[in-house]
Amino acid sequence: MTETKNISLRRICGLLLAGGMLLAAGCAKKARTIDVEYVPQFENVNHPQIACWVLTPQDLSERQYLSDLDTLARHAPFDLLFLTARQGTDFYDFDSMEPVFSQIVERAHEKGLKIGLLLGEDRHASPAPDQAQWVVTEQEITLDGEGYGRVCDSVRHLSEPDRITGSELYRAWAFRKTADGEYEPGSLIDITPRCKTDSAGSRRAAIEVIGSPELGGYTAYILTRHTSDACAPYDKSSAQHFVRALQAYRHIPFDGVGLEGFTNLGILPPSRMKGDTLTERYCSQAMSEALNQKYWMDMPRTLFDMRYVPVGKPEIRMKAINAYMDIMRGSVLRTEKTVAYEARKLFGEKTFISRYLTARDLHSEQFGLNGEKIWTTGLKEWSSPCDYTYSDGNGPLGLQLGLAMSGTGNLLYRTTRDEDIDRMIGRALTGLRYGIRTHYMLDRRTDIDDPLTRSRLRAIEQCTRLLNRFDPALPDVKLLVVFGVEALSNWYPDQESRGAYDINCKLAVEEKIERLWQAGYMHALVPSDVIVDGKLQLDADNKPTMNGHTFDAVIYLYPEYARSEVVDFLDKYVSRGGKLMIEGNTSHDFRGERINTSRWLKIYQLAKSLTFSFEEVFPSLGVERSDDAEGVRMEDGSWIFTDRQSLTGDRPAAFAFTVGDDRYTGLYHGMAAVQADPGKGLQKLAAHRFREIACNGKMLLSLPEPADIYLEIGKDATRIIVADTTDRIKPLLDNL
Repeated sequence: MTETKNISLRRICGLLLAGGMLLAAGCAKKARTIDVEYVPQFENVNHPQIACWVLTPQDLSERQYLSDLDTLARHAPFDLLFLTARQGTDFYDFDSMEPVFSQIVERAHEKGLKIGLLLGEDRHASPAPDQAQWVVTEQEITLDGEGYGRVCDSVRHLSEPDRITGSELYRAWAFRKTADGEYEPGSLIDITPRCKTDSAGSRRAAIEVIGSPELGGYTAYILTRHTSDACAPYDKSSAQHFVRALQAYRHIPFDGVGLEGFTNLGILPPSRMKGDTLTERYCSQAMSEALNQKYWMDMPRTLFDMRYVPVGKPEIRMKAINAYMDIMRGSVLRTEKTVAYEARKLFGEKTFISRYLTARDLHSEQFGLNGEKIWTTGLKEWSSPCDYTYSDGNGPLGLQLGLAMSGTGNLLYRTTRDEDIDRMIGRALTGLRYGIRTHYMLDRRTDIDDPLTRSRLRAIEQCTRLLNRFDPALPDVKLLVVFGVEALSNWYPDQESRGAYDINCKLAVEEKIERLWQAGYMHALVPSDVIVDGKLQLDADNKPTMNGHTFDAVIYLYPEYARSEVVDFLDKYVSRGGKLMIEGNTSHDFRGERINTSRWLKIYQLAKSLTFSFEEVFPSLGVERSDDAEGVRMEDGSWIFTDRQSLTGDRPAAFAFTVGDDRYTGLYHGMAAVQADPGKGLQKLAAHRFREIACNGKMLLSLPEPADIYLEIGKDATRIIVADTTDRIKPLLDNL
């Protein structure tokens, strides 16, 4: 009996102990404090909300800009305004602009706004001929029986031909032509000394070949150099003009610096090419020196070799095109990097570095890989020195994700200017889902003063502020698409692939990735430059990784003319079991030499697929389709949802996602960002005009009426911020 009592007592003690532990655990759970804070509206944190503020002569009259600034501060939902000049306003008139900038920055800082300076080209600059950008044109004629010929040449495809200030003979050769692009070996003669230039005007040169009978019937290839009034982007003087302006304003505490519309001289857009093929070539003294230093090649001879080679020597032309395009493509980036470095020296390391390139077609869904962009910007956007990478225009989302992941930040800024406010807001809202923020170009008189525009901007930028506070990672992209920029740059020897801009027009990279996206495969597009520059590498698990972003599979589009770094990367990747789909054959390397057949044969044999095919992405690469119609999963496990109709409407949108065994559902307007953990449950929430969130059908949090909300659950405390000026909207915490 006594033993039985002892057992009972032990059981009772055990039950009491267990109950005490449960009570303690319950108390510990309840001990987590819940702090509810009310604010009139959310302030922006982590990433700036950016717009360009246009200054015209009218804005400068009678200090109109100060009242404009007051209007912007009162109505515009931005905290970083970049000043940009229009209609004759001259930021290089330092004496006139210094007091204006000083007053603007001082007043803006008083109002909690930051001001950046966006510099366009200094049109007053008069570069010396050896610092100017040249445009080289070509003419081909057949010399008569006496070895005489005459040509008259000018630029034909520049968007601003009046920027040419002078034209002269650059170099000329004569040879026995055997076919298009080929000549008889041993027949090439430099006839430059036998030519006479008779300028028919500053933008046109008449050139006579005064030969002799032994040149009768020869083909003469004549290069004309047209000097422009623009500084050559490859030349140091190009950056110095911008730096000179920054130094003139160095005592003004600007918060940001950027270049606007800085490119090589503009080329006609596709709509104005009228079936022509671009034959002009950018050149400068600095480019010539760089070509010689890197490849030991002479610029005039390289330009000739890009057109004609001895019979049976196609590798000479291949190498010439590849080398020239490599140097030319780096021109604009060279200046951008210098300006960014000097800006941080003058205004501090935290100076925001920006860029603004006006898209040639704001409504186009194409970025311009097949167009003039390779000539004007060099397609070096993936290597930008900006704090965040930038996209100009509305190209495919896969391309923009590639740009975003090429930078060190966790988002991308996309520049835009659209008179259709609903279209602009729709694109801005969709962009939030993929880590894209909008850099607006606004004219206060046409935009901010319009009530509809103002309300639409405020709605989308309230979503932006909430998402900036939430601060998610970029989308969880498993598929990386790399396009061979060398193959894009060089169509030779396939004449049918020669496009209007003298590059390979048959690759259709943008079209392919657009279809890939539509098939449900979210991806990031990058050029082969990221491999050559060492930005894309293989980690210890043989996963491609770039700036902390890791991918499960690679699609490589068009390896022709690939550099050795690309071959090494692909060889190492497939040799260790990497999942590669490769599209396109290759016969020559970057130097124009025959490829290492055995090495490439191994790459092709180990690749999972040898054809770009949507049907093979999952079975060959193991990458599953992603349903991003409403929400996108980010790399940190959070989910971002956007909905255009609910942004300004009364009817809420619904979201739903699964984490482990838990199903989360909720209602919101416009944008919602949610993060949950399989073991810890809901961790973070940010939503515009939030209604409710539930887990497995059990309500976690709801509001009696829609309001902007931010929630973050920590180990010891739960923080809730509600945008409500009345303090009446009390969160209902059912099972939080």
